[in-house]
Amino acid sequence: MLLKCDLDFLKTIEQDPIRPVELLGDPKRRFEMPFEVYALVEKQGFGTATNAVACIAHAWFVPETEDDLMEIAHAGSGSGCALAGAAEGGDIVVPYSLWSNKKGYGTLMINALLHKFKDAGKIITMSPKTEMAQKFHESNGAFLLQSNEESNNFEYPRNSGD
Repeated sequence: MLLKCDLDFLKTIEQDPIRPVELLGDPKRRFEMPFEVYALVEKQGFGTATNAVACIAHAWFVPETEDDLMEIAHAGSGSGCALAGAAEGGDIVVPYSLWSNKKGYGTLMINALLHKFKDAGKIITMSPKTEMAQKFHESNGAFLLQSNEESNNFEYPRNSGD
């Protein structure tokens, strides 16, 4: 089940293997618009297991660096540049950190995000420049939009029939 996370998942964010915990200044910032955290969870006995996590930004431009994510955070906090709708973000959904704790759940997570945000303008990642990230996104239907100094942006095609 795809779950929009709240601060109860703060400990999970502190284990992020992709981006530094202090990326946005305070890890709690990842839970405030224009940022969101999603998890794929399943019941396990009397508790739940978190099988995959995705941190996303709602952006008005394609971020290439962690500094770009800070710019989104700064604009979304109401300080700095007064961009229309910056607190809500833009129409580009940007998964900037995605990891799984169980084989196959990264693919399930990206598919769940594609379904959840099917009406978004675009879904474009800000991914590490690793062979693993490239193989993952390309095997899940994305194409390399641009290669940057610090990251790769993969775009997921939008299906008009969804």
